[in-house]
Amino acid sequence: MPKVFIFGIDGGSLDLINLWGNNLPNFSKLIRNGTSGYLHTIIPMLTPPGWTSFATGKNPAKHNIFDFFKIKNYNKELINSYDRKTEALWDVLSRNNKKSIILNLPATYPPQPLNGIMICGAETPSIKTDFTYPRDYKEKIFKLNPDYKTGIDPKNLEYKNYEALLEDLYKVTNYYKNLILHIIENEEWDLFIAVFEDVDRLQHYLWKYMDSKHPAYVKGNKFENAIHDYYKKLDNILGEILLKLPKDVNLFVISDHGFGPIYKQIFINNFLLEKGYLKLKSNIKENKINVKDFLIKIAYKLKIKHLIFRLPEKMRNKMKNLIPSQDLTNVDWNGTKAYFNSYSGQYILINLKGRDPNGIIEENEYNEILKNLKNDLFNLEDNGKKIIKNVYSASEIYNGENLKNAPDLFVITEDGYILQEGFNSKLIDLFNEDKVYRSADHRDNGILIIYGENVKQNYKLEANILDIFPTILKIFNIQISEDVDGKIISCFN
Repeated sequence: MPKVFIFGIDGGSLDLINLWGNNLPNFSKLIRNGTSGYLHTIIPMLTPPGWTSFATGKNPAKHNIFDFFKIKNYNKELINSYDRKTEALWDVLSRNNKKSIILNLPATYPPQPLNGIMICGAETPSIKTDFTYPRDYKEKIFKLNPDYKTGIDPKNLEYKNYEALLEDLYKVTNYYKNLILHIIENEEWDLFIAVFEDVDRLQHYLWKYMDSKHPAYVKGNKFENAIHDYYKKLDNILGEILLKLPKDVNLFVISDHGFGPIYKQIFINNFLLEKGYLKLKSNIKENKINVKDFLIKIAYKLKIKHLIFRLPEKMRNKMKNLIPSQDLTNVDWNGTKAYFNSYSGQYILINLKGRDPNGIIEENEYNEILKNLKNDLFNLEDNGKKIIKNVYSASEIYNGENLKNAPDLFVITEDGYILQEGFNSKLIDLFNEDKVYRSADHRDNGILIIYGENVKQNYKLEANILDIFPTILKIFNIQISEDVDGKIISCFN
């Protein structure tokens, strides 16, 4: 019977694998002896909707995951696995008596029952929680490795302690590797999904150290090869896994999206404010922004930023009055038509009557607002250069029963730009070196490599992340439901 192993790399870039191919012998071997090309992602180009689209073969309006969070009463609430409203790959396989191993796949916490084993990764709030299914499987994990962690320490990123970050990252990666190799040999499985999540984080924050075109690049800096070296680490792990896998396995190497550099940020709420789409209770943009920046800088210097979120709610609310936050505390909702509140999702929300607590836009005005916003966005320029590549309403790119939960307007910037939350003295600005900021973000150049006995060799094609689901069901000879959006990838002899 066939088996499928999926080697997932969150944010992995095929362009970088091709660039460094001589130093990545195992990736290169699979490309030569298999099928490869770009794996195009969905909009937004983002981890939870990307991996969920992979796992379901359906667009976000069907599976209901659009971001890391959902907006309720203008506030962000983190999504969890119960927000997914359709079957995942392992659900289908379970009904067909196939056993799945799911390790570190984003948007799966808390783990739900399946025929197999699920081990959640970085989104796990604590190793004291039930981050495995079955619940007692975590006992086996800690018996194998008492120091096992579900993810890296985020404080090293917050305070730019990149040496400690890399040390922690390699430890966690080895924990994952050892667990994968153990499970391959000691558990029964038909499908094995193992995702390495931290290429994404490395590229977000350390890209500027390797990119000679980046304004913050310094030749010969000590992190210049950090991303390259981690790809080599993953290549070595891939090699170890290849030695353990049975010969009849179909191996997929995939990423949820690709990556590329960003050089400038667009404070899109400035734009919405100036165009009359957004209104503030008072003119806080100028008279308090410097206080906010100063206090944030002090918080970073003293390494106490992470403690702010542990303060009592009453004290946090008092601080909001002193430090205007990026959660739009000072927005006058009774005069606001549209606002931006998702750096991750890169979408604009309409303040819709009947949906939002203080919505002012009537349903019969909705399409006109979207049309006007699109036109205004396309006119945005930076020194005479267009900076908005595309703008899509949800109904243009999605279809499904959860379309009503989708964000309203997705903005795709030109390469090198990103929409930023909050307000700034300039609409378009460089990044402030005193703060932790991302020097790269998600692109459409994801990885697709398929390798197996019946897979075409040295064959090039492009596919969509939605296509993995039906392709795997085809390998298992399981019927594909009509509401699946993906198509079977034609790479088999």
